[in-house]
Amino acid sequence: MMKRGLIGIDRRLDIEWLDAAAALIAQGKAVAEIRERLTQLLAPNQGREATEKTLIVIGRLWWRAPGD
Repeated sequence: MMKRGLIGIDRRLDIEWLDAAAALIAQGKAVAEIRERLTQLLAPNQGREATEKTLIVIGRLWWRAPGD
């Protein structure tokens, strides 16, 4: 039987941000560089704390997702 999990997202994510993360990962960029580039993309739209929390959510989707 397949294990079913839940995804809880407590904020709005723009498709542009998710696409940018996916493109950087596909290019083989390091996580530090991905975070820096995404911070530059997100910062004009929200404050520092909101940007950090948004990066955590995007990271859980793209580079910190469980292997299974």
